[in-house]
Amino acid sequence: MIIGKDRRTFLRTVTEGQKFDCHFGYINYADLVGVPYGAQVQTNIGHKLFILPPHTDDVILHLQRDGRSSIPKIWAISCSSSASGPASR
Repeated sequence: MIIGKDRRTFLRTVTEGQKFDCHFGYINYADLVGVPYGAQVQTNIGHKLFILPPHTDDVILHLQRDGRSSIPKIWAISCSSSASGPASR
């Protein structure tokens, strides 16, 4: 997971030969190989980005969603308000 100074997060899979583009510039994925979590990397225009491991909630928020209103917040409300339990069918 890549985090910018404006706290915007990006969840990407490092792919050989490609680069990560954002409003702070770009970083070649080859430069990210071997970088430890917590390190800062510099973009082509000098901005620094943090490389951190993603948490489960970060992965859920960055999932690809279809056009329906299926926001993670709605999932949590639906699950907590449903009458399902260990013995329910």
